[in-house]
Amino acid sequence: MGYVGMLSHKAAPASARTPNGAWGSPRRRSGSPVADKGTEDGRAQALRDIDRDLPPWHAWEGVITGLVYARRPKTSPPMVVRAVTVDQLRTEIEAAERERGLR
Repeated sequence: MGYVGMLSHKAAPASARTPNGAWGSPRRRSGSPVADKGTEDGRAQALRDIDRDLPPWHAWEGVITGLVYARRPKTSPPMVVRAVTVDQLRTEIEAAERERGLR
């Protein structure tokens, strides 16, 4: 039996299948709680302010509750910082730029 034959008779583990039985991860719908929180809060506005005030940087709220991240595209090695609050994130961005000689 060839390699393909060995694999063809085994079913995928349940953790590898989506609820409808297909392979891969389920697609997010625009109305899902992860993709759309439905309400604007002060933290989201503060993250947009970082994008506006520090043009090369992009800030976002992470999947892990309570952490915010920022990255500066087109840098090598990549510049990514994280913090618990948006104010701390601004401080981390400034420290990262000083460390690389960008400020």
